[in-house]
Amino acid sequence: MLATTVGARCVGPNDGNPTGVDIRTSPQWGSCHALDHRPPALSTDSAGGCAIPSRTGVPSMLRSRRRTRVLAAVLVGAVLTVAAAHPAVARPALASTTAGAVSTASAWHVEDLGAPVPNLGYARVVGAVSLQDGPASDPRPYMFNVINDALWVMSPVAGSWRWTARGAPPVSRIRGSVGVIKFLGQSTSIERAYVFVYTDDGHLWGNWWDGSRWAWTDIGTPGGTTVSAPVGAVAVQTAPGSQAVPYIYVIGADGHLWWSRKNNTGQWTWTDQGVPAGVTLHRLADPVGAVNLRLSPTQPDLPQVFVLDVQGNLWRHGFDGLTWRWYGHGSPQPSYNAHGVGLVAVQNGPNAASRPEAFIGVNGQVLELTWYNDAWTWSTHSSSGTTYVRHAGTIAVQDGWDTQQRPYVFSCDLEGGPLRTNWWTGAQWVWSVQAGTDAAGLDPSCGDAVALPDRFTGTRYPYVFYWSRQQPMRLMLTWWG
Repeated sequence: MLATTVGARCVGPNDGNPTGVDIRTSPQWGSCHALDHRPPALSTDSAGGCAIPSRTGVPSMLRSRRRTRVLAAVLVGAVLTVAAAHPAVARPALASTTAGAVSTASAWHVEDLGAPVPNLGYARVVGAVSLQDGPASDPRPYMFNVINDALWVMSPVAGSWRWTARGAPPVSRIRGSVGVIKFLGQSTSIERAYVFVYTDDGHLWGNWWDGSRWAWTDIGTPGGTTVSAPVGAVAVQTAPGSQAVPYIYVIGADGHLWWSRKNNTGQWTWTDQGVPAGVTLHRLADPVGAVNLRLSPTQPDLPQVFVLDVQGNLWRHGFDGLTWRWYGHGSPQPSYNAHGVGLVAVQNGPNAASRPEAFIGVNGQVLELTWYNDAWTWSTHSSSGTTYVRHAGTIAVQDGWDTQQRPYVFSCDLEGGPLRTNWWTGAQWVWSVQAGTDAAGLDPSCGDAVALPDRFTGTRYPYVFYWSRQQPMRLMLTWWG
């Protein structure tokens, strides 16, 4: 059994656990740490606030082991064997201010983060991201939400979880979210978040730190039209080590894909990326998103944008280093009900090329498109157990610097219920239910996830934020440790 800690709950069974991770008490985050790989059979609850002790210590290497991981090429039938080291490291856990006994197992934990206002009318997920205050600091998770027409962020501040108001655009009401990205400040090594939303009048807005305060910027509208639907946002480095540039993608009221970015003079520009001939892009479906790819660590980012048409076929608008092109990927189950479930870039090793993993839902089914063995291939995953699978975050988990990354897809049902995880073990895809969770099926996303990296070991841990279905609505967090 896990000892009771204020404001946190540790739950089992051990579904979808990151392998190769052993956790002990350390001075970084407090006392709610687990070790070994087996979860407790049950856990206990208690009420109270959640705080994060300051992280001052250095994670220690507990032990390492060698194992051979078999990566089954699910999509093309081949099998690739990869030798990988799996260091076991101290876990930076989000713990309570009240110290409890050290757990004897690793498990998924659930925490109640509350809500920033009473009588919460509605909440809309914008996105989650991990940020560092400098190369010598530890990454921290940030979750951005639109609550009652205003932007709010939940993050660890001065040792405690805290809601911070970011206000709203001064002209029009926020209609929807596009995404959140992170980038390094031009004169510092501090990572900052840039949040993008669009408003009822069809304008794209950005919320960012200008060096002294959080400011709203009106990025405007695509030429001759307005923003109709979100697609996604990425921070693009045109050369390794260069200043990242925000690339934001939306579908205009004219049905075209539009791209906005800053030019060399710091002005926001709009570019019409068009639409495939004879195709109508789906503006009502949950978005698939945008992602960066790299052929190697010394190569520039190659942004790739994934969208659905009204027949449920998946299209990619990709940059190959010279030009933008449209690519049609079809679908194994074309349907108007197709919608985005997630998108992530993964690597088989630190120097390997990254490849995209795109996930779409057709009712309760999850379909995956990935690049493997020099070919784009579809795979149909087993049923999610829901009537309509809704996005709650897609991330790449990693067990250490020299190990392959493994995609985790978090989702919930349109009607709400427990979070479900579709994760790659290294040999097969597995579905599991996140015990102790009860998510609201918000439109277009019931939550978002971030892979929180350990800067000493390269281990990436899943943190999933979601809104509870139970009233009053509250932001919840489930994390592995």
